[in-house]
Amino acid sequence: MNIHKFAEHEDLDAALQKGEPILAAISFDGKDAYMGHIDECMEHHILFAKSGLSAGDIDKYYRIVFDSDGAISAFLAELGLLIDIKIPKRYRRHLNDLD
Repeated sequence: MNIHKFAEHEDLDAALQKGEPILAAISFDGKDAYMGHIDECMEHHILFAKSGLSAGDIDKYYRIVFDSDGAISAFLAELGLLIDIKIPKRYRRHLNDLD
């Protein structure tokens, strides 16, 4: 996976180690990921613009926000972070309906 990190003010690796929230866009084919500090990007379409991607391509990516408490584990493993995936209670009811 090619991980493209966007950072204007704070070193993104340092922010990751401090457990700060990060925005990420991961391509459906798993080849590319773009990430930036939430305070610098605020929304995924802003992350796309700052990373030189077309806003029209946003539906070709999984979009996540993660910190040291949870996110998509395969992506985090690529970054060397091993944390649990936590699904907020408000979304668990949707998963229960699938059973």
